[in-house]
Amino acid sequence: MQQRMIQCPNCGTEFAPAPFRNGSNGPSTMYECPVCHFHVSAAPQAEKPARLSLDEWETRLSTLAAEALNNGLRLEDLVDVLRSELAFAAEMAHPGRRLSIQIIDLGPEETEIVQRPVHDPKATQQSRSLGQ
Repeated sequence: MQQRMIQCPNCGTEFAPAPFRNGSNGPSTMYECPVCHFHVSAAPQAEKPARLSLDEWETRLSTLAAEALNNGLRLEDLVDVLRSELAFAAEMAHPGRRLSIQIIDLGPEETEIVQRPVHDPKATQQSRSLGQ
């Protein structure tokens, strides 16, 4: 008889269910992913949704962020959550590594490019010769 496997909805790891130790004596309905320690329900998992394209994922993320901001969440809090999720995903892609995600403030964006005056050697020479 083949042992049933569970897939972690958080990191995607497939593992054989081992009871989650929650301190009660009864049978557990939760399992802990051995990789990310996410608590996984023993209930049958729904069919996997179709894979998202990068464009669909970006659209959903933008919609979710806009909805969070409209509901009063602070932008700084969203950035912290996204940074944490990106670090987690990067660490899952590189087991055994601890990674940090940085967002660097580069200052205000310049909307207009300042043009330097064109240096005309003839005009400079004429102004010097005329004493101007």
